[in-house]
Amino acid sequence: MPGAIATYSPSLQSRATQLPWQGIHCTGHATLAWIGLNSSKQLHPQHPVIVVQSNAEFGEAQFEQAGLESASSRPSDRLPVGQQLLTQAAAVTGEAWLAAPEVLQVHRWGYAFALSPIVARSLSAQTAAPLWFTGDWCGGNRVESAFLSGRATAEVIASHS
Repeated sequence: MPGAIATYSPSLQSRATQLPWQGIHCTGHATLAWIGLNSSKQLHPQHPVIVVQSNAEFGEAQFEQAGLESASSRPSDRLPVGQQLLTQAAAVTGEAWLAAPEVLQVHRWGYAFALSPIVARSLSAQTAAPLWFTGDWCGGNRVESAFLSGRATAEVIASHS
């Protein structure tokens, strides 16, 4: 899944700090999965940073069509995909300036989603010493699933202590 990380000129940075959202899930969008004001995660960000992530279907198609199938592909080969993501983000948010970054970095996440997640929050092995398996592939296929999986496992372990 490709994602675009963009920073903006000082004249546009004040607009980013006034956005009415910190993140937008783009459920059902043909291209996008997430638009986030990544700098909102920091206590004292130096400047706003926008992260735009494609959905899995778009990402898979782009890997095949745009030469992104290899992690060693040149970063400049990825820029058109990043610009496409920013243009889509501008359309979704109504913030046209999102499509005009000062710096654009495109990152390729080849294993962004578990292909076959399980329903259970975790798995355990019946061994002499307890062994638990948790992760984003338990109960979903996103980072939130990894957190919930770890928390559920910790609760089970704590209840047996």
